Amino acid sequence: MASDKPPPKEFQDNRCDSPSCYHSEDFPPGYVIHSKRYERNKMKEELIKIVKSLKRTDHYHVDADCWFSCPAHSEYCGEEDRICICGLDLHNFKIDRALRIIKDNLYGN
Repeated sequence: MASDKPPPKEFQDNRCDSPSCYHSEDFPPGYVIHSKRYERNKMKEELIKIVKSLKRTDHYHVDADCWFSCPAHSEYCGEEDRICICGLDLHNFKIDRALRIIKDNLYGN
């Protein structure tokens, strides 16, 4: 798939003749991609995608008796504070923290 737009600046280096560089059909002719950097960025993107897929969206809910649902669920019938007790908020907090670490520290930018 050739693209009309040039690749990111980090991939533009026409002076590379080493075996660790290669020309890709995905970029216009004349652009050289440093394979290690390209592969690291691809792995980073894939890791972010996998970690994002681990997020949960619904608090625990019991259809038969809403008293046993998580208080943070919209259909909870209790009167106490609407604080999550099913672990969803903590789980998603950990996922968000992992994503932040990946984006901030893994291979830069």
